[in-house]
Amino acid sequence: MNNLLGIEDEDYLDELEDKIVKHKLSLLDYRMTFNCECLDIEFLIKLHRFLFGDLYPSSSLLLRYDENYIEEINELLYDLVSAIDYQIDFSDIKDIITKLYDMQLFRDGNHRTIDAFVKMVCKYYFDDDYEKRLMSYLEGERIKRLN
Repeated sequence: MNNLLGIEDEDYLDELEDKIVKHKLSLLDYRMTFNCECLDIEFLIKLHRFLFGDLYPSSSLLLRYDENYIEEINELLYDLVSAIDYQIDFSDIKDIITKLYDMQLFRDGNHRTIDAFVKMVCKYYFDDDYEKRLMSYLEGERIKRLN
């Protein structure tokens, strides 16, 4: 339970993490670039640090993959952005997101970071309605996957 706040109560830490991350998610805007030129792995890492960096040391926020996988991850992120941009069928978008989820890029917070990435891309290309419909679809698929 290594955290920057010195909290030893795991339940309290989980509760606080949930509140802080939800607040930071509400602040996200498609105009936030994290000083990145494209929506690639560098952007995703900085987004993850934005969401969790006030709680955990930077060593806990590192990407779990070595350089050999960076190209594959970037290709998936590019495919995801393109699929959203061209409004590809939601099931195809879900397949790309599932691959990213399954890679477990970070020790914790994978789904929330990837979901935040998807929301930012949706808001860049479309209005809130598209983002809400896609996220609702993905949540339904996630529930099906758990059952």
